[in-house]
Amino acid sequence: LADYVEETIIPTCGKAMLPFLLSDFRLEDKTEHVRRLRLLHQLGYEGIDALVDKIFAENLPNLQAEAVIILSDKKDEKTEDFIISLTSDKNKVVRGAAYKALAKLGTQRSIDKLYELYNTNKQKGNAELLAEAIAKVATPEYFLPFVEKIQERYQQLLTIDDSDEKALSAAFERFVIDIDILANKDCEGVYALFAEMLQNKEFN
Repeated sequence: LADYVEETIIPTCGKAMLPFLLSDFRLEDKTEHVRRLRLLHQLGYEGIDALVDKIFAENLPNLQAEAVIILSDKKDEKTEDFIISLTSDKNKVVRGAAYKALAKLGTQRSIDKLYELYNTNKQKGNAELLAEAIAKVATPEYFLPFVEKIQERYQQLLTIDDSDEKALSAAFERFVIDIDILANKDCEGVYALFAEMLQNKEFN
């Protein structure tokens, strides 16, 4: 019901709902306030920038994650700098939102940062967040380096000795996450990799 109210009823009513949304909004890290923040932005609340500033002045990771997505609509260099800085935030929720925001910004600099993080990451939790964000990269030429990196990791996976169970398990676990990045991507490199995987008896 809450989703229906957020996605259908309130947007249909438009700006007339702003006073209602503001009256019960609190700087508290609860789902109801995240929803209100999202709607305030969607309805064009003029004070959204000041509200976002207040959110980042507090320890409110869920609200901050939503605020990051709001900021990504600005698409200016200062905002991009700030979002990039949040990729090293101590909170996983904020980092994940920053990754998605970089993919949404879609600039060469943002994609380069995503690639850097993807290429150097050693943590499974971050790998999953990065994969979810990278899968949203829309521009084919920006997505290609990720495809090439996944192809490289696939080849590395094939060279691991079967007797090294720990290394094989870690590499395969990472590769499963990598494959999620390629979902629904209409790209020659993706097709070539999948064909190779299906035909390779060692892999299967």
